[in-house]
Amino acid sequence: MTLTREEQKSVLCMVMESYQGITISEAKSNQNIKEEIKLNLEFYSGLKETILSDKKLKEAIHTGMGWLDNIIGIIGGIKDLLTSSDIGKWISEKIKVISNKLFPSLGKNPNDWTDKIASFFKKVAEYLGPKAIAYLIAAWKNKSFKPGEEAIQAEMDKAEKIYKAILVVLIAIAAVKLWMFIAPFYSAATSASAASSLVSAVKTAGIGGIASGGFNIIGLINKIKHLGHEEGKHAAEDGMQDAIANLKDELKSLSQEKPADSPFGDYYNTEESLRMQKLAGIV
Repeated sequence: MTLTREEQKSVLCMVMESYQGITISEAKSNQNIKEEIKLNLEFYSGLKETILSDKKLKEAIHTGMGWLDNIIGIIGGIKDLLTSSDIGKWISEKIKVISNKLFPSLGKNPNDWTDKIASFFKKVAEYLGPKAIAYLIAAWKNKSFKPGEEAIQAEMDKAEKIYKAILVVLIAIAAVKLWMFIAPFYSAATSASAASSLVSAVKTAGIGGIASGGFNIIGLINKIKHLGHEEGKHAAEDGMQDAIANLKDELKSLSQEKPADSPFGDYYNTEESLRMQKLAGIV
């Protein structure tokens, strides 16, 4: 177990939040709750071990307060992942959670926006890097919280593409949020400042001016900053839908890798898989 006592407590609190009205003494005698706690402790322990093997993510753990709370806030209970036959849908449903949880509150000072939005993407990069996504995919495919470095590395190319597509979606969401925010005091100057903040976010995210699946986020930013507010808002919303469609395309292949009627695929009858199914309350 690599989780500290405080980290274990965070996992325990997360599980108990879904059992409102249950007292601690009742939980101690409830086998389902005990098994779900164990399931989540194993998962987050395995995820932490994976993160600690990556230098960049390891530094984030040691410098960022509440790293586990942020990850828990994004991923939540792992039972949904284990029982899902569609990991693509599972990941895509986390995007809104990431945006709502980590997106900053903005003030009217345009000088503020760049730093705050750049910080938003820095947090995403810290808490949901490509290796963490590769770990999730490998854990899902192998139904093991310790899928092994070889299995994780085998998913890295796919995880890089998915991570990039997620960041592009989040930047598109940020564009929509910004254009809605500046509506009451919109001007050419605030539009240029907002666009500059988004360009800075792209650089912070480490994806350059890049197109992902034919969708170019810099192209979107350059387009909306030269439009009036309403036209810019509509263009940003259309761009966000294009970015989400691209992400779904990247995730589609994941959903096709295991039989739809068996979330445990080829591992369904292995000892490890049967143990996971029992913990997840399937058998």
